[in-house]
Amino acid sequence: MCKKSISLLFNLLLICTFGAQAQSRLLDSLELSQQKLYSSLEEALKAPLKVYRLELVNFGLDFWADNQDTLKHLPPSIGRLVNLQELDISDNYLESLPAEIGKLKNLQILKVSSNQLKSLPPEIGKLTHLRHLDAEGNNLRTLPAGFGKLGSLITINLNHNTLEEFPPTDSLPNLVTLLLHSNEIGALPPSFGRLAKLQVLELWDNQLKRLPEELGQLIKLVRLDLNSNQLSALPASLGKLQALTYLNLSLNFLTELPAEICGMGKLRELDLSYNHLAKLPPEIGNFIALTSIDLSHNLLRALPPELGKLKSLQTIDLNINKLTTLPEQIGGLKKLKELVLWQNEITWLPPGLGRLSALETLDLNSNKLQKLPPEIGKLSNLRVLILWGNKLEALPNEIGQLLSLRALDLKGNSLSKIPSSIVHLNKLLLLELANNKISMQDQEKITNLLQQAQVSFE
Repeated sequence: MCKKSISLLFNLLLICTFGAQAQSRLLDSLELSQQKLYSSLEEALKAPLKVYRLELVNFGLDFWADNQDTLKHLPPSIGRLVNLQELDISDNYLESLPAEIGKLKNLQILKVSSNQLKSLPPEIGKLTHLRHLDAEGNNLRTLPAGFGKLGSLITINLNHNTLEEFPPTDSLPNLVTLLLHSNEIGALPPSFGRLAKLQVLELWDNQLKRLPEELGQLIKLVRLDLNSNQLSALPASLGKLQALTYLNLSLNFLTELPAEICGMGKLRELDLSYNHLAKLPPEIGNFIALTSIDLSHNLLRALPPELGKLKSLQTIDLNINKLTTLPEQIGGLKKLKELVLWQNEITWLPPGLGRLSALETLDLNSNKLQKLPPEIGKLSNLRVLILWGNKLEALPNEIGQLLSLRALDLKGNSLSKIPSSIVHLNKLLLLELANNKISMQDQEKITNLLQQAQVSFE
């Protein structure tokens, strides 16, 4: 063989070798972000091996033109971009993806949100390096069988589709974030418990009627949102989610809270609003890290004394229940800043209320209070006190000790007098007294005492 032929063969081998290496090398996030971002498929196909990032978002869209030339079909030639690692074709009118997308072996990021996709091609299962998939806002009803083989996936966003089920998750060991809200999912497979690295799971606005016990195996889960489903009960295994900091179970049909789930030692936010809870278990006092709890729109008639053990609690919403009083132990909530109790049937407040030294907002409107305990004057940090729509006939003199008070709403009561101690409320900016029984003479007196405030009798 002549030297020229040998040299040609050697160069050919070099090209094949380095070409193969170029096609198989994955860039890290920083490297990838530094690559040129192509915005035209035509331009990209002129040098296909050099293209790592391609964005065809709102491709050709002109809001002022009569004919909007938005991308409706992704041509098979996309498969020639063998080094492509980031593809964004969001906000178009795509109804399908070509099978050739399976040739993009190095693809790490695929964004196809806000299209009209009814399905994903089976070939998507060949994208073994895919780490991030965003297909939010399409018409996906099912996922291809190969979807479960995408073992490199870290984040999946399938919000706002019409999915009726999620495939078995045995082969998604690296998944950290799974977003599935606003679909039509009726059940979860037991294999969900094998998502060992999952930290965020959003399933709100689906049709879930039950949860698998295996959900309790997601020991790294930090955020779980299940609001707006059809859950009537919870598995006790949820109590094993010891890393959970946020749990939303609102807008379901829950009638009780299992005692076992009250042991989540890191839970900070709990939303149980709009359910059918008639009572709370004593174990609720075990939520030692809880800072916010929403129990509004339930059927609660009483609160357990153990509620006072929630030493980290800052906000509690109990509006629209059937409470008639509060436990004396509520005074143990030393960090509580906001207490919302409107539209209940409360006739009496315990003296322990005065121990809420951090309280800034107290909303008791639309209850049946006839008097306030003198201990209310100890709420030294109270800024807003809402008492309209009760049956108050008098206020304690201690009301004048609320030196931080900015707004006091007393509309719709049966007050004929206001204690002169209100003159000490130097920071008061608003006093509402409409629909009471205060004489014109006393109205003038009150106005003179509080010249810095806006006082309303109408």
